[in-house]
This record gives sequence, C-alpha cells and structure tokens, in this order.
Amino acid sequence: MGGRGGEPTLLSLLCMPTSPQASCAPVQCEGGHRVCGRCHGDRCTACDPPAAYSPFPFMDDALGAVQLPCCYRADGCGRKLMYHEAADHALQCAFAPCHCPGHGCSMWASPPALLDHIAAAHSWPVTEVGYGSPFRIAVPTPWRGGGTHLLVERNDRRLFLVTLSEFGEATAVTVVCVREGTAAAAPRFRSTVWAEVASNTEENLFRRLSTVPSSSGGGNLSGGGPPVCLLVPPDFGSENEDLFLGVRIDKL
Repeated sequence: MGGRGGEPTLLSLLCMPTSPQASCAPVQCEGGHRVCGRCHGDRCTACDPPAAYSPFPFMDDALGAVQLPCCYRADGCGRKLMYHEAADHALQCAFAPCHCPGHGCSMWASPPALLDHIAAAHSWPVTEVGYGSPFRIAVPTPWRGGGTHLLVERNDRRLFLVTLSEFGEATAVTVVCVREGTAAAAPRFRSTVWAEVASNTEENLFRRLSTVPSSSGGGNLSGGGPPVCLLVPPDFGSENEDLFLGVRIDKL
C-alpha cells in the first residue's frame, strides 16, 4: 500500500499483528527511509553507505489514532484495539488458541471452539458458572476412581476444568483454567473448593483457597504436577453415595 508518488502510507508501515509480539512502531533511517520497527535489519540497505535507524516520534503520535482487529479475530475475538494496545491484549485474549486438556489429545483451538470438541470427543459434563458465585457439582459413584467436569464462565466464556484423581488413598481435586501455560500476562483466578456427602452431617466441608493455574495441553499442567486444591480422605463418605463438590472461582 503506498501514497502519492510511491510514498508509504501510515498503514503500509505497520506490522499487522498476527501474534502477541508482532506490533511495533515504524522507525526511520538517517536518509529518511521508514520501515516497520520490528522487521528492519540493523541498517538501511537503501542507503549508501547503509544508515542506522532511529525512532520516529511523528509516527508514534500518528499511531495513537490507528485501530486494529485482534490478531485472534479468526478465532472469534471481535475487539478493535489501538495499535499500541494490540500486543498486550493478545497476551490476555480469551480467544487465544490452546491445547485440549484431555490426556494425549492433540486438538489445538480457541477455548470456545474447544468447548464443542470436549463435549463431543471427551463427553465431559459441562456447567455454566459465574465469577464470585458458588455452585455445586454432583459427582456420581465411583468418584474415588477419578472424574472430570468442565466449567464455562457465562460472560467471557473462559473454560475451567475440575478434575478428581487418585492421590494415594485419598482423592485429589484440582481446578485449572484451559489456556496455554505461557499466558503469564493473562487474568488470574482463585478457586475455593469444598466437598459434601449426605451421610457426613457433622464435618461435610473441606475448603482450600488456591490460585488457578493454566493448562498447557496433553493433560499436563503448567508448573509441573497437578496443583491440588482439595484432598478428600478415604473415610469421607462411602463408595456407594454421590460426592458433591462446591466450587467458587474469583477473578483477581
């Protein structure tokens, strides 16, 4: 894209964000040639001898009026962003693709697309939830052998996975956010988890507050092994009665 007389236009100098690290303001060499600030080499090869590049303040000001679509537009994000905000938004975008958390599953898609995949390929039960509101999940017997339940936040459509697994003689309950483990700048969450069975009326609550980690694909979790939110002891209830898990997720 060019302007009159072959001069580059503002948009032609922008590196359109296709990844979280793509956006960068243009620079100008000593000879007046302007290029993308990320794509240029050490020196301008159009000059003889090759000239060094330096920041271009006028372009920084002009970029304040430029809006771009999110680089995950094809994955469902409809946000329009100021050019300087695009990279930061991409690191937090709820539509950024990630791996399916199913063990050994190679599916790679945005979390909203993974919702349909998980329901079809893994048959995990799904519950719609809201931040800051406690909800109850019925886990049918035999819950001591493990189980998985998918949670969908009703507003931003983020996915959370509640998993039960054997932990010695006890049952471990974990909660993870379905997104890449490298999403360091993404929103943070905290979970509160408790367990109930009808037969245990005196001591039927076990609680623990913990930061919700991110899934990193293939059934693995970022930061090593599964972070345990709650340990349900073997003498809690009987094998013949359903377990009820209470869960609350707060956005920090």
